[in-house]
Amino acid sequence: MIIRDGGISGLVLILTKMATIVANKDEATVTADAGARIIDTSEAACEAGLSGLEFAAGIPGSVGGAVFMNAGAYGRELAQVVTRVETIALSDGKPLVFEGDALGFAYRHSAMMDAGVIVTQVIMRLTPSDPERIAA
Repeated sequence: MIIRDGGISGLVLILTKMATIVANKDEATVTADAGARIIDTSEAACEAGLSGLEFAAGIPGSVGGAVFMNAGAYGRELAQVVTRVETIALSDGKPLVFEGDALGFAYRHSAMMDAGVIVTQVIMRLTPSDPERIAA
């Protein structure tokens, strides 16, 4: 975890060990809790024979953080695979869902950054492929 100079005024939760990742080959989707490591998520996609998340295999951090800032590498970014982001509003604790154009992805930016929300779960649409080819 990287913390800015001066620290954080509040509570920090690290949910990596509690997070779930579900790869559904039939629907060509991966659903990951925000606390899941993005590296583990890319590995789960590979094991399920789902291509499109290989670029994230070396990105440190969580799925929630990666989606929040539209992380990317090697000319690809999460904006190319994310279809739905579930969040909780900081103002009132109510759930909010971002889909399609409402995701507002741009270079290292998402609509979630401007909305005052915490990412809770992400759904990504990928492409079926051979796991050995994906791993290569």
